[in-house]
Formats: sequence, C-alpha cells, structure tokens
Amino acid sequence: MSLSLDHEDATPEVRQKERFAAFAKMFGEGRSFSGHERNCCYLNPGNSPAANGRFANISAASGLDYPDDARAIALLDWDQDGDLDVWASNRNAPRLRLLRNEIPRSGNFVSLRLVGNGSTTNRDAIGARVEIISGTAGSGESSPNIATLRAGEGFLSQNSKWLHFGLGDHQQIDRVIVSWPGGEKETFTGVVANRRNRLTQGAGAATTIEPMNRELRLTADSQNVLEPSSSGTLRLVTPVAMPPIPYANWNGTLRQLDSKLDRPTLLVLWASWCQPCLKELQELANAKDRLARAGVDVIALAVDGIGTDKGDPNDARKILSKLKFPFRSERATEHLLEGLQKMHDRQAAVKRPLPLPASILLNRDRELTSIYKGPLQIDSLLADIEHLEDTPAERLAHASALPGRVINHDTSETILAIAESEQRFKTAGMFEKNKFWDQAIVQYDQIIELWMDEVDHQSSGIRGKGNHTASAVGHLQKRDQIQSLAYASRGQINQRKGNTSSAIEDFEAAVRIKPDNAQLYFALGNLNERLNRRQEAIEHFDNAIQYDPHYAEAYRKRARLYQIQGKHDAAADDLKQLAILRPDNPRIYSQRGQLLLLAGETDEALKCFSKALEIDPQNVDSLVNRGSLLAAEGKYEQAANDFSNAIKLNPDSSAAYNNFAWMLATCNDPDYRDGKRATIYATKACKLMDWKSRDTLDTLAAAAAESDDFQSAIKWQKQAISLDSDNPNDSLRRRLELYQTGNKYRMNSK
Repeated sequence: MSLSLDHEDATPEVRQKERFAAFAKMFGEGRSFSGHERNCCYLNPGNSPAANGRFANISAASGLDYPDDARAIALLDWDQDGDLDVWASNRNAPRLRLLRNEIPRSGNFVSLRLVGNGSTTNRDAIGARVEIISGTAGSGESSPNIATLRAGEGFLSQNSKWLHFGLGDHQQIDRVIVSWPGGEKETFTGVVANRRNRLTQGAGAATTIEPMNRELRLTADSQNVLEPSSSGTLRLVTPVAMPPIPYANWNGTLRQLDSKLDRPTLLVLWASWCQPCLKELQELANAKDRLARAGVDVIALAVDGIGTDKGDPNDARKILSKLKFPFRSERATEHLLEGLQKMHDRQAAVKRPLPLPASILLNRDRELTSIYKGPLQIDSLLADIEHLEDTPAERLAHASALPGRVINHDTSETILAIAESEQRFKTAGMFEKNKFWDQAIVQYDQIIELWMDEVDHQSSGIRGKGNHTASAVGHLQKRDQIQSLAYASRGQINQRKGNTSSAIEDFEAAVRIKPDNAQLYFALGNLNERLNRRQEAIEHFDNAIQYDPHYAEAYRKRARLYQIQGKHDAAADDLKQLAILRPDNPRIYSQRGQLLLLAGETDEALKCFSKALEIDPQNVDSLVNRGSLLAAEGKYEQAANDFSNAIKLNPDSSAAYNNFAWMLATCNDPDYRDGKRATIYATKACKLMDWKSRDTLDTLAAAAAESDDFQSAIKWQKQAISLDSDNPNDSLRRRLELYQTGNKYRMNSK
C-alpha cells in the first residue's frame, strides 16, 4: 500500500515514520531520487540454454524504457485489437502514460468479463478462477489456460477486470470452467475466440460484446530529457541564518562579514588553478551591470593555499587584476570553508564536499537562501534574487525540484509555517550550541512572529473559533506547542544571559499558551526564587505539581522554600512525597529527618535517619543525627557507634566530633561520661569551625566543666554567648550560671 495520506484527516500508519527514516537514509547515501531513471523490462526466456536461468533485459527493445519515475502499471486491451496495452502511473509528469502494443498479432485471443449473481458471488466476481479448454478441428485439447480475477495486481495498481487469454494457434474454445468465489463451479459454452465475451453466473452460455467505440483519441508525444549537468542549485524553502563568517584580506588580516548586509550578497569560492572558476569570474564581470540593476553584491573568496591546497594566493590576486574583476575580493579561511560545508550538510540530504566553483547567496538579513554547486548560471542567480522576498508558499514553489503549484488553503499555510519554525529551531539550536545567544534569540523571535497576527490563545490552548477537522485541530495544537516552546527557549537564553525579568516574561507567555506544562511552571518557580519572590515561586511549584504529581524536583524546591519560611511540617510533607518518588535516595530521608527533628517529631526523624542509613550506610549526616537522637534516648552505646563510624568516614566532620563530645560531657550515665575525651573531640570541632561556632564552643565549655575546669568552661561559654546575638538562646546563659556556681550540665534523657 501507499504510505501517502489519502485525506487531511488521515492519521499516519504505525510504522510510517520508520519507513520515512529508512528512505531518508537511502537518500542520504546518494541513491537517486531525480525522477530520470529509465524504466526496465525483463523477459523470462524459460528453459533457453543461452539464458542460463537468467532474465533478459529487453528494456530498449520493448520501447518501455521511458525516463519516467514510474510507480505502477496496469494491463488492458485499451484499443481492443486483441493484445494487451500498458498504462503506467508516474511519480512526476507525465503522471499517466499509455504504452500501446504495436507488435503485429499473429495468434488468437479471447477476452472475458465475469458477472457475479450478487448474492453468493460479488458482482465483479473478484476471486473467480477461470479455466479455458481450447482446441482446433482434428486436434486434441490444449493444456488448460488458467487465470484468477483479482482486485489488485502488483504495486499500487489493478489490471482491467476483463480477463485476457492468448490462444496461440487455437481458433476454437471448447468450454470455459468458472469456479465462482461462492464455491459453485459452472461450465460455459458458446465462448467465441477473438471476441469479447460476457459470462454471467447461472447463464451457462456466453454473450459476445461488440468493441466499444472510443471517442477519446490519444496522441503520441515525445519527452524532453534533461541533459546531464555539472552544476546544481539547492534552494531553501526557509532562509537559514548564518553564523559569523570569518575571512581574510589579501594581507591575511581576519575580518567578519557584516552582521546585516545592505543588499543580497553572493559569496563565490574559487581557486586560481580551477578553469571553470576563472570562466565564472569572467561571466560575473561581464554581467556587472545586470547584477547592479538587480541590487546584488559579489564577494570572490579565493581558497588558494588553504589546508592541503598548493595554490598561491598571489596568483589568485594577479588573476583578478588581469580580469579587472569589478567586485570585492578577499581570501577564504579554513574556518570559513568548514562553516560553509556544515551549513551545506545541514540542508542537503546527500552530504558531499562542496566543489569548485561554489557560490552562496545571502539575503540582506545575512540568511542563506541558495547554494550553487559547480559553475553558476547568471540567469538562474537573477531569478533567485527576484524570489528573495517571497511568501513561504512562493518560496516552496520556487525551491521545489518538481514543477507544480502550492494549494492556497489554511491548512497548507499552517503546514508551511510549522515547517519554517522547525527549520528555525534547528538553526537556533546550532547557535545555542556555539553560544551565539543573540543570533539564537533572533530565530525564536521569528518563530513567534509567524502567528502574531492571529487571534489570542483560548483557554483550551487552540486559537480561533468555529468547527475544525481532526487534522486542523492537530495543526493548531502543533502550532501552540511550537510557539510555547519558542517563548520558553528564548526565556532560557535570557536566563543564561542574566536577564531574569525578560526570562520570566517569556515563560509567562509560554505558559499562557500551554497552561498544562509543568516544566514551564517549574522554570518560573526557579526564576522567581532567584529574585527572592519566594511566595510566587511556591505558587509556580504548586502548579508544576498539580499538572505533574510525579515532578520530584518541584517537591524538592518547594520543600526548601517551606523550610526557609519556617514551615517545617509542610517541608517534611514534600520530602515525604519526594521519598516516594525517589525511594533509593538517602539524602531525601536525611533532609526529611532534619525537618522532623526541628518540628519536634523525634520518633519519625529517627526512622528517616535509619532509612537513609539502610540505603547508604556511609551517609555521615544521618549517622550524626541518629547518634544524637539515640543519645537523647539514653542509648549511649548505639549512639557512640554512630558517632565513631561518622568520624571514620569523615575525619573532618565537625558535627560528628561536636555531638559525640556533647554526649561524652553531658550524658546521665557515668559509665559513658568522659570529660577528657569530650574536651579532645570538642576542641577538634572548634578548630574545624575556625573557633566561630556558637554550638562547638558551648560543647567545649560543657566538656571543660565535666573535667572540673570551670574557669575554662566559663571562658568558652562566654565566647559562645558572644556569638549568639542574632537568635539569643537562653539555655546558653543558664549553663553559664551553672559553671559559675561550680555545677556541671546534664542532658535530659528519656
């Protein structure tokens, strides 16, 4: 079956994309798609010894070898002269061709048209099997001649429903046996050779039919075949923005082509040793006045001496002087040639090196419009210049390699706009890859402007009113998707450039078009967070989660903002959901445990730290936090193990040293209290915090008191209090009073 869609509401066949990709691969490998391949005809010579089991190519002898891009053939006796003619269907003009059989007929024939009864057999008798028994007077019967009436023959075709039989020397038909699709078998008599006969189911006898009087007269015509050419032109439907174009003057100084040209410009690549190049330069010089009237500039770029080329740039300059070349001339660079080759490869299916000469036509916006490979035709160049301001439909018609016209229809206009946007997305991607941010933004601007004159987006995401076909709705949805993506992509670039406000405007425009896109809300949340608009950021993360309940990063971001706002319960709830989405991430359990700890839910916090350690036994933060909770519960042995393991895993963990020292200095069990060891660990923690941590100094004071060094305890406690200006902690002052009265501090155990 054809992979072409039959109507605008049709949906693609399941594997159609795969097959199109396979075709594109074949095309990219250089297989012909020109439409000028000659048709082939092969003859089966049967058991001929000379054939040696092979078919014979009789394409030229048969007269079937037209240079059409033929797709299907159908056999029928069009002129009703007793032999079969051929109708051929072609991909390009002529779409239909009649190949009339002019071989003199030497044998006999019979044509049969079957008519089913409409109940047990369909009226066209599709599926009927016909067997002809023929003979001549005084001779035996011939071997049966058998055919089946089918509803399709070959690729994309169906032969005539008249069954044609060649009888050779036999002039008499004894009988015809028809096996009808319904299962009945019927024998017909009265079938006349060299005539057209109708066989109606149930009649048992044939009826002869006179030849049709065709009023339509077909006249033979010749076909003009294009001559082989050493040049070719690639015209783009959508102009492609060029990256910065570097070249050098004759002294070797590097320059850049102006970012915006005053008028169309032709870049010509040539070399002093290339004879077709010299001829082209002469033709351009001779056409100076014509090119001036067309408003086009020419820059000749010599490739002599670049890479492995052995040409001398001085020779190129002398040639231009001798030719009195009236246009600007410079030297190409290796970087320029690489860039132009990449631009060619992005547009051409067959990626072959650019030849010499080769020319590039740019419009006044420095966009690539045409690539000329081989010698340039001045008339072709001037025709292309006249089309630089075309509409998309006009550009398509001009760029097409096949003659035809574009249907003026809303759907076709939308499809062209979608195709242009896809091309500009590719170009923008190229610019982004090379960090040409401003050039990429221009591409997104042009995509957005494609539909700026249309009605605003409706809440459904589809603009405009009225009834739409399924295909039209699909195009509208595609259009909305494209514009939303263009706004979002431009927003990402503005974000990279630090234009946060512009980025927010772009993402807000994108979300108005596609209000169900969770990623857009997430991006807005990040941008608002950057501006410290925390409540707005939370609202955007809310929307991201609403449209995608599995958006893990949105939960993580919102939890962080809740934590900053002091909403520890809400933050813990988000981390709980995050743990469901990412159950193998120990950090999530550890963070949630810390929030629960701040909220006073110590039992749940302990479970979270234990779960984190179950996933990752080397999670130092969880070891420290679980150790502290176990110590608070009086489970000193288990706590000591956690603290010790944390220190082994990270000898620079100030929290591990500090919390271990706190337990050793203040626990209620004298078997686990150790002032000397607590002092060592607390001192280590203070050093790691550069003696600027209130908590580690508080611990060091408790360790000194446990060691009966109350003078040092008072000293360190006062230093801890001095660092407590932002959020005064009364417990620090109460412990100072204990030390001043010669008392030690003990933690409250469960």
